[in-house]
Amino acid sequence: MTFKIAIRFLMIVLISAALAPSIGGLAFFAVRAAIDLVSSGLSEIRGLFVIVMFGTYAVGGPIALLAGFLVAFFDLWRTPSLPVVLGAIIVANVIILVTQPIIGFGWGGFLINLATSIFAGIVCWFSFRQPLSVR
Repeated sequence: MTFKIAIRFLMIVLISAALAPSIGGLAFFAVRAAIDLVSSGLSEIRGLFVIVMFGTYAVGGPIALLAGFLVAFFDLWRTPSLPVVLGAIIVANVIILVTQPIIGFGWGGFLINLATSIFAGIVCWFSFRQPLSVR
């Protein structure tokens, strides 16, 4: 493993672990805030934001880290495409659901985690696919 490949591996894992949970959390927050705004007037927006952003790293952090490792491992052979990234996200969500059911919050939480993970993965892939092409 050359130095460039090791740095690329670490960059993929760090980007997914650091950015993906916050992107997914912001998407979840936007949907939840819109639902609360329609139903009750959204009186506690700051509290909701803090809870959601802390929760995204507790729940989405392990998912993003595992998906990042899967994508980085695939990257050792070929440059990952969007379907590879989405597949890694789905596999990571299923593994977390099976091994850590408390993190996943059951099937309802699994579907929410999967949707926000897919959104975050798409945003990260489109944002960072060019700058990381250092082969």
